[in-house]
Amino acid sequence: MTHRAAHRRVASPGTSHPNSAAAQRARVLAWLHERPLSTIDAREQIAVMHPAARVMELRHAGHAIITVRSREVATDGTEHNVAKYALVRSARRPK
Repeated sequence: MTHRAAHRRVASPGTSHPNSAAAQRARVLAWLHERPLSTIDAREQIAVMHPAARVMELRHAGHAIITVRSREVATDGTEHNVAKYALVRSARRPK
């Protein structure tokens, strides 16, 4: 999925800009519901340049997300030490 498709696929209600922090959190959370998210995937696939900040905000909202360090190759062929995030449990929604 391209980042343009990600902007169209996961919209954040009440946000005026598709790359606001709220819109980025929505994209990160949607991805985490499907599979783990690496720093490289966050930047290249869903246009989130600082995924650690969005994950921290999601944790503060009550989502249980773990971090594992790994080495991955970016699309340009360079190898990087990255974080890989996995959703353990979503936050409970108020009734």
